[in-house]
Amino acid sequence: MSASDPSRPVPDFDGLNKWQRQHHDRRLSALAQIELVGESMDLVLETIAGITEEYLPATRGVGITLWDPESERYLVARSTIPGQDRAGVEARIRPTGGATRWIIDRKEAVVVGDVADDPFGPNPLAAEAGIGAYAGVPILGHGEVIGVIYAMNADPTDWLEVDLAFLHAIANRAAMAITNARLFVATRAARDRAQAVSEVGEALIRAAHLEEVLRIVVDGVAGYLFSDRV
Repeated sequence: MSASDPSRPVPDFDGLNKWQRQHHDRRLSALAQIELVGESMDLVLETIAGITEEYLPATRGVGITLWDPESERYLVARSTIPGQDRAGVEARIRPTGGATRWIIDRKEAVVVGDVADDPFGPNPLAAEAGIGAYAGVPILGHGEVIGVIYAMNADPTDWLEVDLAFLHAIANRAAMAITNARLFVATRAARDRAQAVSEVGEALIRAAHLEEVLRIVVDGVAGYLFSDRV
């Protein structure tokens, strides 16, 4: 297990050969894609997972877990682990004492080169999914942890510094993209509620009878509650 600076950029080494330089440039281009995805949370998470899986040792998939500090609850927002759905992965996250909570509490990375030596002990998910090694880093928004992203490899792995730096860079871009997507959803919901209130007000002005007024109010409240829970 090791920890590292979560804000560090992808290193730019002068001694890279031509193939390494091209690979490095493709990675930088991939990072830019995260910022260009837009406001769809699903598309943001899909892009982050796809880039992590393509450019890092992650043959057993990628996991993105979001964290709600108020309720202290986890949400597995995206998982590409073969044979494991999000609900199954979420059920295996330890509320305390596991890697995810360690990362959240300390705002630091966890890097395990061989799950046989996992400092957090055996995890059923690793055995079921054939995970031999993993690296997890915090997703930090305004200095607070909003999630964790994992790269999971099939074989024991000597994680390279350049790969870990790139995973940190993905997490940094992910924080911005996730925050923007959440802001878009909240803004749209507030706009929809304001429009609903305005429509109810206009309908009340046009109403001619008390029964019609009551129906408009009931329908308006029901519509507000429903939209607030979607």
